[in-house]
Amino acid sequence: MDTKIYTPKQTWEKLGIGRTRFYQLLKEGKIRYFKNGRRFLIPESAIAEFIEEQTAMALDVRKQYGEKTFERENETPSQW
Repeated sequence: MDTKIYTPKQTWEKLGIGRTRFYQLLKEGKIRYFKNGRRFLIPESAIAEFIEEQTAMALDVRKQYGEKTFERENETPSQW
């Protein structure tokens, strides 16, 4: 079985999130991991599952609120 395993740093870099947010997600149980001694290790499948869950949640929000999520269609938040 060729399952790729990532370190925490590799995982948070791959996901484009910070260290604190990464460990928060682990604590909340949103990213599956295992420990080898004191090391946290994350299987590639756990990263894929997390991305799929986040994508599904984003799609649900879009369905619920529609494509236009801002009341002011032609303005960006910096123009408010």
